[in-house]
Amino acid sequence: MLANYLPFFIGYDSDIEIDSCDLAFDSLINNCCNSGTVSVSGLKASESGRKIAVNIGEDISEASVYQIVLSHNKYTLTVGADEGVLRPSEDLTFTPCGATEDVTYLANQYLYYIIQDGDISFSGSWQGRSHIEFTLPEVLSLNGPLQSFTVDE
Repeated sequence: MLANYLPFFIGYDSDIEIDSCDLAFDSLINNCCNSGTVSVSGLKASESGRKIAVNIGEDISEASVYQIVLSHNKYTLTVGADEGVLRPSEDLTFTPCGATEDVTYLANQYLYYIIQDGDISFSGSWQGRSHIEFTLPEVLSLNGPLQSFTVDE
């Protein structure tokens, strides 16, 4: 089912735009228990310049912290605004690998990041999720569900 793998997607670098057939899976903060595994086509260890778009599914324009968390065994990479994660104010439309219809991530509801040298330096099984915080009268911290993907050598 397409909805089970759309909201987390890795593509290639070119402004805020995504190419298909790389990696897509859920990381919705309002869907805590929908985890799963999908295949990835062509993501390699030590590769840089690829893009990650994480659909949060909620308006995060007022979030005080917004991060993408990727982990492999005991290694965890957490990237946020200081490392270049964006919270775009424009819609992102693309056709996921294997799909026949476009998907649109709505403005202020997704995160966007370009993988840097050394970010993903191991092959094998990885997990990814979103981490969002809002500073209200108190801090509200929300994590998307962990999702699995494979990185090739």
